[in-house]
Amino acid sequence: HLPGLKDPYQVISEVMNKGEARQYLMLGIASAMSEMNYIVLLPEEDMMRNLPFFQQIIRLLPIGAAVILITALIFLRQLLFRPMNSLIRGMRRVSRGDLDVRLEPPSSSELEFMTRSFNQMTSEIRHLKIDVYEEQLRTREAEFKQLQMQINPHFYLNSLNIIHSLASLQKHDLVQQMAGHLADYFRFSLRAGKRVIRLDEELEHIRHYLEIQKLRFPSRLDFKLNIESDLGQYVIPPLTIQPFVENAIIHGFQHRTQPFVIRIVASHGKMLSGQVDDSVLQLRIADNGVGFDEELLERLQQGQYAEDPGGQHIGIWNVAHRLLVKYGDQASLQFRNEADHGATVIIDLPAQTEEEEGGTYEEPVDRG
Repeated sequence: HLPGLKDPYQVISEVMNKGEARQYLMLGIASAMSEMNYIVLLPEEDMMRNLPFFQQIIRLLPIGAAVILITALIFLRQLLFRPMNSLIRGMRRVSRGDLDVRLEPPSSSELEFMTRSFNQMTSEIRHLKIDVYEEQLRTREAEFKQLQMQINPHFYLNSLNIIHSLASLQKHDLVQQMAGHLADYFRFSLRAGKRVIRLDEELEHIRHYLEIQKLRFPSRLDFKLNIESDLGQYVIPPLTIQPFVENAIIHGFQHRTQPFVIRIVASHGKMLSGQVDDSVLQLRIADNGVGFDEELLERLQQGQYAEDPGGQHIGIWNVAHRLLVKYGDQASLQFRNEADHGATVIIDLPAQTEEEEGGTYEEPVDRG
């Protein structure tokens, strides 16, 4: 910039005004190294030529961003959300007791590790549950055998005393009957290693037991067995009914002048609506005795029979625990006193044939 000259921006502006009628964009900057000014003229026409293209890009940019975002969400859903939801659903099913649930491995290596760990966990829990269940069964079977050893000697000695008394009175026909019932009773005991037996076998065993008791208490004891024709094929754990029959004879005979009657009824269960439920087998043991003591009845109704395995109601405790281990909440025990005197025990359990239950299990019998 020399002294006496016009301002360079003014000179350029005058030149532009004298030229063609075009609009320019003028940019200028002073040099830091000299007294020169650098000026650039850019035609506005050239600058605006690509403006519609950039305007179109600006309009399409939000749409493109939305498409990319949706695509990313779908990808994340496939990669992360769906496997996580599947894992949550699987955990909920496990919490409800379904240990057969398995998850499909996802594509992500991290989630694949979680899924594989979940499947391994459910498999181990299932195996542990089976092991615990089998151990419980073995424990209950040992308790059951111990119970048999506690009960049988006492019953056998009483039976032999009855035979001795009948023989002394030369009642040979009654001795024959007693020996026959006792032999059938023993024969059933040899099959007590089975995990389940047919209902008609159990009731036949009860009949022999009660016939023996009738010979023990002549004219003082009677019984009735009522079973629907199609129920004999169903299976139940052995000696499910007998402890309650024994309990009735031991406690119901007290202070009685009239004959003591035990009634055993096998039928299908009933729903709350009153309709017959074919999936439930109901066993009812009723008598016309003195009934349950009120304090004992309250404990039985609250399930407290299961808290004292060494108490006097070991038979009830044993049956209750075997039903609990085998059927869980599908089986139930009810105790009540009837208005016209007498006690009633109701056993509800699944109505299963031998094939549906999975077959019987019989341990080798030690015959000495």
